[in-house]
Amino acid sequence: MPSPTVSTPLYSSAQFLLELDGGKVTTVRSIEGGKISTEIITYQNNRKPSEGNYLKQNGKLKYEAIKVVAPMAASQDMWSWMETFIKGTCQRRNGALVAADHEYKEKARRTFSDAIIEEIAFPKFDASDKNPANVTVTIQPEILVYEAPKDGAVISPEDPGMQRAQHVKCCNFKFHFEGAPGEYRVTKVDGFSVKAKTIDYHHAGRLEPLKIPGKLEFPNITFYVPEPDAAYFIKVAGDLRKGIRPEPTNAWITYFDSAKQDKGEIKFHGCRIFSATQDKLDAANEDVRSVKVEMAVESVEVSSIG
Repeated sequence: MPSPTVSTPLYSSAQFLLELDGGKVTTVRSIEGGKISTEIITYQNNRKPSEGNYLKQNGKLKYEAIKVVAPMAASQDMWSWMETFIKGTCQRRNGALVAADHEYKEKARRTFSDAIIEEIAFPKFDASDKNPANVTVTIQPEILVYEAPKDGAVISPEDPGMQRAQHVKCCNFKFHFEGAPGEYRVTKVDGFSVKAKTIDYHHAGRLEPLKIPGKLEFPNITFYVPEPDAAYFIKVAGDLRKGIRPEPTNAWITYFDSAKQDKGEIKFHGCRIFSATQDKLDAANEDVRSVKVEMAVESVEVSSIG
C-alpha cells in the first residue's frame, strides 16, 4: 500500500521577528521559553490499591518567561521599552513572537498580552571579541496564545532592521569614567543585568495572576584597565583604607558600528569604586597585565541612536 502524500512541507525555522503592539520591531538572534503549563494537584482518597491511591488533575495555569536575544542595535521601539523599564516605570505591551522559514515567510506565531520586562542582560564589551553584541531581554507575559501564522512574507533580507543589527560588535566600545585624569584604556567591561523580580497577584474570577513588577535592582560594574593606565583607580581604592571616601561620579559606555558611528550609550550614575585588584603574577601568563576595577552604581540609563 503506498504511503499517503503529505501536503504540508517541513521547514527549518531560521528567522525570527518580534512584534510589539502590532508593529514590526526587529529581528532577533534567538527566542527561548514561552512554555504553557499547569501545576499537577494530587488528592489522596480511600480508593482500592489496585485503582491507585491518588487522583491527579491539572491545577493553576502558568506561562514561562520569554527570553529574547536581540542585537544591541535593535529598533527604537524596543529600546524605548527598555528605557522605560530601567527608569522604574511599568509599561505593559502586547506583541507576538514570529518564526519564518528560509524564504522569510511566516510559519509560526505566538501572541502575548500585558507583558512586562523582568530583566535586561547586557553583553560584555571586550576589545579582543569580534562577535556581535547582543542584549537578552526577559519578558513576562500574563497571557500567551498560539495562533495561526499570517499569510505572506513578513521578513525580508533587505529589512533595514536586519542590516542595522549587523554593525555592532563587542569590541566596538569606549568606556568613560568622569573625574579620571589623563588618558586611560579600558580593555573589557563584564556583562551585567538590570532586573525586577515579578510578583504574582491572584484574585477571584481570573485564571491568570496579574504580573506586578518588584523592586528594581542595579548591578555592580566590573571593568579592566591595563596596569600602566590604572594609577588613578588604584589610588582611589587605596584611599578607602585611610577612610577617604570618594564622591559619587558618573561613567558611561559608548558603543559604535564598524564605521565608527555611535549607536548608543549606557550611563551609570552615582558610581563609587570599592575595589581595584591587580592580576596575579604568573610566569606562564603572557597576557597584558591588567587591574580589575569594581564599582557600585545607584542607577542606570540607556539610550539608542537611530
